[in-house]
Amino acid sequence: MVVNASEDLTAFLQPVYIATTLAVAVSKADKKRENELMSIVFSGVAIAMATTVPFATWLASLWSWEYSFIIQPIVSIVALAGIYFALPPMPVKEKKSYGSQLKILKQPTFIISTAMNFFMITAWFSTYRYFC
Repeated sequence: MVVNASEDLTAFLQPVYIATTLAVAVSKADKKRENELMSIVFSGVAIAMATTVPFATWLASLWSWEYSFIIQPIVSIVALAGIYFALPPMPVKEKKSYGSQLKILKQPTFIISTAMNFFMITAWFSTYRYFC
C-alpha cells in the first residue's frame, strides 16, 4: 500500500515539476533563448531518469526494494518545497475565466503533449520497477 501511494504521488507530481520548471525558465528569457532553456530543462529530466534507476537499485540492494519506493515521495516533497520557497513570484498578468482555461483540453497540441508525457512517465516507472 505504501509503495503504491509513493508511486502515485511521484507520478502525479512529476508533470507538475516539469511544467513549472519550463514555465519559469521561459518566463524570464528572451524569445531567442526559449528553445535553449527548454532543452536544458529536458536534459535535466533525462539525466534524472538515467540516474534514478541505478540509485534506486543500489538502495534496494542495501535494504529492500520497498525502501527505494519510500524515498520517492521524500524526494518529491523536497522538490515541492524547493519550488514553493526558491522560485520567484510570477504574478498573473491577465485574469482568465475558468472556461477559457479549460479550452486548452480540446487543443490537439495539448492532447498530444499530455499523451507523450503520460507514456514517458509510464516508461520511466516501468523501467524503474523492472530494475528494482
